[in-house]
Amino acid sequence: MKNSFTEYLIKNGWKEINAMTFQQEESQKAEIFFSSSNQIEVYIDSKLIIEKYLLNLEDLKEVLNEI
Repeated sequence: MKNSFTEYLIKNGWKEINAMTFQQEESQKAEIFFSSSNQIEVYIDSKLIIEKYLLNLEDLKEVLNEI
C-alpha cells in the first residue's frame, strides 16, 4: 500500500523489504514498520526505539532525524 509516507521513504533511500516494512539502504540497521497506515515503529539493530502515530509528513521527517 503506497501513501505519501512510504513514497517519501523510497525517494529518500529506504527500501521496502516486506509489505509496509522499510530498511535503510545505507546501513541496513534501521527498519521502519507500519502497523497501520499512520502508526509506525522504528527499530535499530532489532531494538524498538520509536513508536509514533504520524499526522503528516513533517512527523515522519522528525522521526527520520532522530535515527
